[in-house]
Amino acid sequence: MSWTGLAVLFSGFGAFTAARQSWLQWFPPEVSMCGRDFFGMIENYPIRRAIPMIFKGSGDCTAIDWTFLGGSIANWSFVWFAAFAIGLLWLLVRGARGQRGGLSMA
Repeated sequence: MSWTGLAVLFSGFGAFTAARQSWLQWFPPEVSMCGRDFFGMIENYPIRRAIPMIFKGSGDCTAIDWTFLGGSIANWSFVWFAAFAIGLLWLLVRGARGQRGGLSMA
């Protein structure tokens, strides 16, 4: 796998995580308390148990403390991660077409 392909995967994961946070902000769960902080979970639980806890989110974790042009940091993160993923996919497709057609990029 190329570096561009790896970057697409990371951009996709970032977009997924930002979309999940946006979902939690728009539709907060009924639980009104926030769980342990990130370092508390990592220190006290095995990683296979801590990872799902990180993505659950609840209560005050859904508070929007920062906005810019009507969007939270989670919304803007999703926009940028998705833009990076689309741009990188375009580079991958362009590179694959250049290699198949025997065209030189120089």
